[in-house]
Amino acid sequence: MSVSAPAIAQSRGGQSGGHGGGHGGGRGGFSVLRHRDFAIFFAGAFVSNIGTWMQNIAIPAVLYDITGSLAITGIATFLQLLPFALLGPVGGVLADRYSRRLILIVSQSVAGVLALALYVAWVANVRSPALLIALASMTGAVAGLMLPSWQAFVTQLVPREQLSEAISLNALQFNLSRAFGPVLAAVMLHSGAQWAFLSNAVSFIAVVVGLLFISADEGYRKHDRLGLFAHIARGVRTVHQSTTLTMATALVFSLAFFGMPVISLMAGFSKDVFHYKSADSGYLTGALGMGAIAGVVALGVLKRRWQRSRITLTGFVVYGAGLFVFTLLHTFIAAIPVLFISGAGFLMVVVSLQTAVQLSVTDQVRGSVLALYFMAFGVGLPLGAALQGAASDYVSVRITVGIAAVSLLGVAALMQTRFHGANALNNETPEETPEETPNATPNATPEETPEETPEDALVSAANAPTATSRTTPTSAEPI
Repeated sequence: MSVSAPAIAQSRGGQSGGHGGGHGGGRGGFSVLRHRDFAIFFAGAFVSNIGTWMQNIAIPAVLYDITGSLAITGIATFLQLLPFALLGPVGGVLADRYSRRLILIVSQSVAGVLALALYVAWVANVRSPALLIALASMTGAVAGLMLPSWQAFVTQLVPREQLSEAISLNALQFNLSRAFGPVLAAVMLHSGAQWAFLSNAVSFIAVVVGLLFISADEGYRKHDRLGLFAHIARGVRTVHQSTTLTMATALVFSLAFFGMPVISLMAGFSKDVFHYKSADSGYLTGALGMGAIAGVVALGVLKRRWQRSRITLTGFVVYGAGLFVFTLLHTFIAAIPVLFISGAGFLMVVVSLQTAVQLSVTDQVRGSVLALYFMAFGVGLPLGAALQGAASDYVSVRITVGIAAVSLLGVAALMQTRFHGANALNNETPEETPEETPNATPNATPEETPEETPEDALVSAANAPTATSRTTPTSAEPI
């Protein structure tokens, strides 16, 4: 499963401009696991993500061993995430129209088959970089169609007042897997990459079985008459009309473009800078994951004292400064604690940005908006990976990542000086969904509104915000 790390601070019920979190009614951060469906989802996702990270480390490592080129590993990342980015908006439409649970079951099953194909190819002694990249690219396409449903599905498993807890724990399991998966991959790669590929294929069983046991009611979906491109355009308008969504989308692109390619370049650091094996790059990536776990803990404290914008700004500074220091080091062991601290900063940014997005949209357009958000991530990362991979071959991986790290600090400076410290990220009021011509009566006037049908009345009643609502309140009515 390829899932981005979402997490947020606790919601205060839609207060605009407030702090990034609250105390959640005095409940502990793990109280959300009392919800059976979310607990099943959490466990299945954790197992599957460990397998995904094992494969994410194995592919760049074996490609670098086969080709000796960081540019090739960068191109592999580009081709894996390009279909992810292009198909993300389509995935958003699917998430808004159809059963998210069914979409997840089908997509995870297909991804498992692709992982099994990697295992079979490697065991058959096929060492073709083109085949490895092609299978990774198909996996990226599946992820693009799946991810909006994945993120939006979390909102159906818990009440709105615990949504921030659920997303934070979802981030925790993702980063736990980002810590354990790469380390396990490093161990397995010494015995053969096939074990990492096989482990990933088997891990998909956990999430598919878990989804089969989830009984969350997805409720009534009011299907509009918008076509595919009109539906995507509505999501674009929603983002464009919201300062919060525009800023979050721009920042996640910056994070992906400057800060994420280092993962695909870790094999170069491990082999060329620290003079270890490419397989040992898993330990470096694992340090980032362990730091992100610490970031979840730190965030639990900071969200009660700081606004979300301040947490985001601090995260950019910590991550950028950490990566810059990392490029100056000469020993493998010294890199571990520095990457640990960097991972905490990364988590602070990712958590805060997705919090801002989730709390700023209605469920009617949630899938489409999340798709655009992840499309920005999915465009920034492959472009950054391709450019930084090529630059690493031309100059050096140290200089390349060092420049990227300084660029992250530049983004933080821009946030502080030109955008009022990114205060727009503190919004917790869902944006109004843009009106759509296909759903309106052509001759209706402000005095002559279309008569509400009994079915529409039921939909309006079902979407009215209540203390026990299991979905985000909507303005019309569903990642």
